[in-house]
Amino acid sequence: MGRNRKYLLVSVAWAIIKSMEFIAFSRGKESMTSILINIGLGQPHVSTGYMTLIFYDLFPIILFQMIFGVNIYRHFCIANAYYFSRLNNKLKWYKNEVLMLLSFTVIYFILYIGTTVGIMYITNYGYFDSETLVTMFYVFAYESMFTFAFTLLINIISIIFGSHNSFIIVFSIQVFCISSLLIFDDFLSLKGVGGLLFKLNPISNLIFSWHSSDNAMLNSKINIHNIHFSLNSSLLYLVIIGSIVVISGAFLIKKVDIALENKEVQG
Repeated sequence: MGRNRKYLLVSVAWAIIKSMEFIAFSRGKESMTSILINIGLGQPHVSTGYMTLIFYDLFPIILFQMIFGVNIYRHFCIANAYYFSRLNNKLKWYKNEVLMLLSFTVIYFILYIGTTVGIMYITNYGYFDSETLVTMFYVFAYESMFTFAFTLLINIISIIFGSHNSFIIVFSIQVFCISSLLIFDDFLSLKGVGGLLFKLNPISNLIFSWHSSDNAMLNSKINIHNIHFSLNSSLLYLVIIGSIVVISGAFLIKKVDIALENKEVQG
């Protein structure tokens, strides 16, 4: 993944664009909490118009998936032909690849969120308040864990279906998750079974403003659906999804062999 490190700076470019957008539509100096909530996919309601905004706010995540989505798969193709023939330790190799992907994900969102906050503070359009740090932590954690899990999933699916199909499959899963939220607009409430389905949707867990908090001040700025949706339970849920993807990949890597004549290795 070394040659793709420079693409991490794409997050800085997007942060600059996002900051200019904040400044252009600003009605004055805003709290960093409000700015970070916007970075955390804003405050969309469950309706067709807002779903379009979710797609727009997902762009930095989709961009990361496009850059790093098949790197592990391509490395696996090469390692299977050269490295594993001399040292058959696929799980150790896989662990290193997963840790590298996770580190790139973390750096990507540190740059994205840090640059945005820095620009807003330097230009005097944003100020720190008492909820800034906790908001920054959860927005960073949600976006990093979601991106890592789905980017790794693209790599794993590539081993089965090839790199050309894997991104389409995972992108389609994300589109389905977003589109399925529309059932809560007309057909299901956010209580009972509907509430459970809502909380099981990975996209719901990604959107910071849909959560609730024991901090009354923070809760007044988020929880737009007025439901109990714990910040910590969402973080745990995304970690579980990521862990399932990591474990599934380990089983697959151990069992699958990809021949040297694989066209994507030659290309």
